[in-house]
Amino acid sequence: MKYRRLFLVLGILLSAISKSIQFTEGSLIGDLFILPAGTCFVLAILFYIPQFQEAFQNCETKNKAFRFAFSASLAVLCFQLFTMLTFGYNQTIGVLFLPLFLVFAGWTLFFMKKIGETIKK
Repeated sequence: MKYRRLFLVLGILLSAISKSIQFTEGSLIGDLFILPAGTCFVLAILFYIPQFQEAFQNCETKNKAFRFAFSASLAVLCFQLFTMLTFGYNQTIGVLFLPLFLVFAGWTLFFMKKIGETIKK
């Protein structure tokens, strides 16, 4: 599928841009580029999973697969923000992203279960 290569290349490209900006400009701008790179890597990994590809191509389960990918991406984004703010910048406000991470990770597991039930039918 074309999507997995697209998201993988985008993730690698954004990571490379992030590192080059961090070395030349400063870490904040470079850190902002790493956020969408993580999301692209999550989507690339999802499209390498055959069950997800099947669910994404099926008209009945495409919406569930989209919600699964969206919640997984939000979980990774919240975890990135939590670690970046809390440990990278020593900002206690980053701890607020930890409960959001847990909520989105729970939703991801819920949607994963729903997709699995639908595919088995």
